[in-house]
Amino acid sequence: MEKVLQDWCKQLDDWGFPPWMDLLLAIAKVLAQQWADEEEDPTLAGLGKRWVGNFLKCHPELTAKYGTQLDRQRAYASHLPTLQDYFRKLKQLVCKYKFKTENIFNIDEKGFIISRSSRAKVVCRAGHQPPRVIQDGT
Repeated sequence: MEKVLQDWCKQLDDWGFPPWMDLLLAIAKVLAQQWADEEEDPTLAGLGKRWVGNFLKCHPELTAKYGTQLDRQRAYASHLPTLQDYFRKLKQLVCKYKFKTENIFNIDEKGFIISRSSRAKVVCRAGHQPPRVIQDGT
């Protein structure tokens, strides 16, 4: 279960949408419950109060960081290396998953992560810059 969660956190971070700590805990609880049901052992479903912290200690390549507000990051949007990196990653995903161009859409950033605090902690790879959290102005 932990390996799956570790890989999931890394993948979301690579995509630029690292999971909030509460989402990681919620997913872990669902997986633990499924495991307990499969093993017919309800004691396997319980996660301790410090589960997320202990998970991060066991996986030092992951860390919890506070997101930074997107509005402060808009200046970086026209930064050529950032744009090149974005399109390189997009091309890799399109090739890897064989997306058809007619199935690729542009989505306004307001459609993502609305009403989340810019100071919310997320789980991302250690050494990465703090993720940008999109704000809706409320």
